[in-house]
Parts: sequence; C-alpha cells; structure tokens
Amino acid sequence: MKSLLDSAAREQILTRFDNFTESSPRQWGKMSNGQMLSHLIDLFEVTFAERPVVERKGIMNSFLGRWLLSSMPLPKNSPTDPEYLKRPVGNFAEDKARVIDYIKRFAGPDKHTFGLVRG
Repeated sequence: MKSLLDSAAREQILTRFDNFTESSPRQWGKMSNGQMLSHLIDLFEVTFAERPVVERKGIMNSFLGRWLLSSMPLPKNSPTDPEYLKRPVGNFAEDKARVIDYIKRFAGPDKHTFGLVRG
C-alpha cells in the first residue's frame, strides 16, 4: 500500500492533485470531488490535532480493530465514518491547495505518524 511517508508515492500523489479538477472522473467511491477534498481536510485536521475527534467504544475502536483496519485495504464504496464528513464542501481551488499543503506537512520534519508529540 502506498504511503505519504514514501517520497516517491507522495510525489505521485501530489502530481495527481496537480491534475485534479472539479470535473475529474471519480476513481474510488460516490463522493463528488469537492466532498472528497472536504473529507481529506477532516482527516488531516484530526491528524494534526486541529480539531478534536469523538471517541467511540466498540471492537473496531480497540487496538485489535484499529490494527485490522490498518492492515487491509478498504473496498471501494465503503461507508465513510460520519466523523470525517463534518466539513461542508468549500471553494474547490482553496480546498485543493489546503490538501496539498497538508500532504507536504504530513511528511515534513514534524511528522505526525504517532500523533502530535510535545516535549
């Protein structure tokens, strides 16, 4: 599976985003391109601790559940957790630029692989 921490994969993803437009055909699920950008922003905001996330109880939120989810690819058209569908669709160009910035920050010197570390 490709990772944003791998420089070659990250550059490939950034190139895809350079060519990504509002009218680009969907390649994964049912979201519009604007919805997909909003979804990614929701995910990155949680990753960078820019907004809190609601913790839920249950097997899929346990260590075992998170490990299972992280070790297998999700099938196409899988339902999206409502926690990551909160942001309304915004301006396409601004949201696209924001996602590109998040991708670059994610792999930068202050990586957030294990959450925000303060010390």
